[in-house]
Amino acid sequence: MAEQVNVSKVADDSVLLIEMDDGKANALSSPMIDAIAAALADAEAIANARVTGPAEAVDVGFLDRVVDPEAVVATAIEEAAGLAVLDGTAYRRTMAGFRRPTLERMADQIAADRAAAGSR
Repeated sequence: MAEQVNVSKVADDSVLLIEMDDGKANALSSPMIDAIAAALADAEAIANARVTGPAEAVDVGFLDRVVDPEAVVATAIEEAAGLAVLDGTAYRRTMAGFRRPTLERMADQIAADRAAAGSR
């Protein structure tokens, strides 16, 4: 049986109210709705291996920014200079912590795939 969902906007359209037949209600603000929509667009682009143009690649988070071809080297040097002033140890630890959950999920999935392949 499909779940019944009612969606309504509250007063000034700044909040979206989602009611499901489980009796719970979830109120989402406009920024939350935008964040969910962006996350869904990201997931769709990745899951469907959709090719994106430069502007859309920035919108879905594949790129930080797009520059004209003649500005690539100068922009790269500018970005490198910004990174060079960061504390290397703190940056390395921050990035490792940021990446750890994804790397662990990937390792777990690879192990599960190998186990499944070995059990055939």
